[in-house]
Amino acid sequence: NLREGQILCPTFVEVGTNKPLYLHRADGKYWVDYDPHDIITHYKSYRTINIGPLKRQYEELLATPVEEAVKDSPFIGKGAKQREYPEFYSSGSGRKEDAAVVNTGKVDYNWAQMLKPSLIFKAYINADNTCTEEERAEYEKFCQDNKYWLQDYAMFMVLKDWHNGKCWNEWDDEFKRRDEMALDAMEEQLSYELNAVKFSQFIFFKQWHELKEYANSKGIKILGDMPIFVSLDSADAWAHQQLFKLDQNGKPYKVAGVPPDYFSKTGQLWGNPQYNWDKMKQTGYRWWIKRFKNILQQVDMVRIDHFRGFDEYFSIPYRAKTAADGHWEKGPGMALIGVLNGWFRDLQFIAED
Repeated sequence: NLREGQILCPTFVEVGTNKPLYLHRADGKYWVDYDPHDIITHYKSYRTINIGPLKRQYEELLATPVEEAVKDSPFIGKGAKQREYPEFYSSGSGRKEDAAVVNTGKVDYNWAQMLKPSLIFKAYINADNTCTEEERAEYEKFCQDNKYWLQDYAMFMVLKDWHNGKCWNEWDDEFKRRDEMALDAMEEQLSYELNAVKFSQFIFFKQWHELKEYANSKGIKILGDMPIFVSLDSADAWAHQQLFKLDQNGKPYKVAGVPPDYFSKTGQLWGNPQYNWDKMKQTGYRWWIKRFKNILQQVDMVRIDHFRGFDEYFSIPYRAKTAADGHWEKGPGMALIGVLNGWFRDLQFIAED
């Protein structure tokens, strides 16, 4: 049966959670999880593998009042003794009423964005102090199994905060160029912050797999969306600078977009850094293999956005004002698809475009 129904579920807002209660009533066979990364656009995520740190996660940790949420978290265990962290509260006074949110019938996204990082950090501190040996071992195994992306992502997020949210190519030189001694020193200095980032991903992935199992048990498959390009301001570009068309200062010299057409006289200037496909090929496309390996653990099938970019991609000079100055270049073509088919048996994906 080549035609199957789908239902698009945008569940990625800052205050969203993983509630799957309505899934078994859906008529479609596929739940299209369009964007597991960033609320603005999936082409501006900080990482291709992580799930955005403010999005649909922490059902047990954050959906109920914080004292109950942390106490009853399945990671921490029942009846855990609470520690107070006054800096968590909005006024710094430590009074619980200062952290109260008045229900006006509308979502206050700015407040959610300000509040959740503090909640997450508090949840991590409590977990670190009260978890059992088995729970700690589960967390450490997650960190080890996902080290190939998690370590870079956690360091990226901590350093981004350290540099007041600036893009990585505007950081201090030792961090921009990934000096090993500087990174080692930062890892020791900000170990709690790094582990809090890792902990947030641990909690989410645990909850996500529970949701996926639930959906599959109801005969519903998850269709994940994979944007072909990544953001310049991402852990991927920072950790793998050689795989992108960047100059020695981390600035892209070729960016992505599409040419002028009937809908736009000047085309679309997306601004994502172009891949250095020659370097990708020299590495055996390892970055792409790892990317597919991870997403296929999260979903049942993948939709690749702007798939034609693997055949030919529109390359635009970085300083161009519009996409009209760009030109087409050859992509990796079937060389990449052949490598992926060699690694993943029965690989199935939907090619958009």
